[in-house]
Amino acid sequence: MVAVNQWFGDREDFFMWYGNANNAPSSGRTMLPQFGGVEIALPQLQAGVLVALDELMLTFSAAREDSRLTTPQRSRLHRWMRALDDQLDRAATSLGLTENG
Repeated sequence: MVAVNQWFGDREDFFMWYGNANNAPSSGRTMLPQFGGVEIALPQLQAGVLVALDELMLTFSAAREDSRLTTPQRSRLHRWMRALDDQLDRAATSLGLTENG
């Protein structure tokens, strides 16, 4: 499994992995499907939300309902967690998160 951590940029920032007009995609990316590999994208969480969680020493789960966060912060966190869940669902079998895995 490969996780592209979008905290470090968008797709174009991963040109060594995806390739671009001047570079071929990584051989690892090219071979990934042959070996049943899965690629997921770890979505970027807004920096201000991360700072607030760190300051309050909250886990992601606890922060979802914590009233010390602003409504926009909680909303961003909810959207990020849904996006992350969607990505993890794509890799659930590879990660052993299913009954079939």
